[in-house]
Amino acid sequence: MRFVVVAAFSLLSFAAGAECKHGLSLQGAESIRGCDPRTEACLKTDQALMEYTSKIEDDDTFLMVTTHSSPWHLYDGSMRIVRIEDMVELLRPALANKSIKRIELLASWSGVRPEPSKPSIAERLSKALNGFPVTGAQGFVWVSPNGKTRTTRQAFTSSVGGSLRYVQKGQELMASAVVSWPMHFLDAFKASRDAEGLLRVGAAWDVFSLCPENALPIYEEAAGLGHAVAAWNAAIIRLERGAAGDKEKAQSLLSKAADSGDAKARALLQR
Repeated sequence: MRFVVVAAFSLLSFAAGAECKHGLSLQGAESIRGCDPRTEACLKTDQALMEYTSKIEDDDTFLMVTTHSSPWHLYDGSMRIVRIEDMVELLRPALANKSIKRIELLASWSGVRPEPSKPSIAERLSKALNGFPVTGAQGFVWVSPNGKTRTTRQAFTSSVGGSLRYVQKGQELMASAVVSWPMHFLDAFKASRDAEGLLRVGAAWDVFSLCPENALPIYEEAAGLGHAVAAWNAAIIRLERGAAGDKEKAQSLLSKAADSGDAKARALLQR
């Protein structure tokens, strides 16, 4: 049984967390290969991720949640940060089925503590569910076309050939790489004032590069262009950080999102 929340959507090198302060243990490098649909048999990466995960062997005794994530955050299909409280409400109807004995998060880094003193996403979700068993991924999730999965904890990810928006048919896919491609277009998004593009860049900083502090200013730039989800994400990061002035800034961001019709922001402001 599954509950799926999968985000839609030359040699280059990305450093995971190189500019960020966290307690993650990263080492080594992995390589991912893009695909050129003009000359190769390709699948869009988001389509491939959905197809690959659908091949994972089913088991009625556990609930599988597949979503993009970092050690700090879960994301929904619109790349909105999903708070643990909100995930609990999403899962409650499925958990009414008493045959389900555990939850498995097929979500990168969801089983790893971002710092030794801070619980993992899986631990936080289990606590919010009164101790219901929850397991999470132990690093970056990779999925094969046959549904087999593995995890890695590389410090660097290199890509070569083709576009990262595509993967060769039959090739293994790094789930977090699905959201990485907008990072190449940051300057273009800034120049064109593309708020949705900036939102995607911010999510890539968090999910792919493991750097929420670099995601924050990108989210806030998109929020300044009227993007409600970006405003929500920036507010959540500020509330989690709790530095001087963060609460007031978060309230301002949530107010902007609420004024544009974002129901989640309005509800959080009221609380």
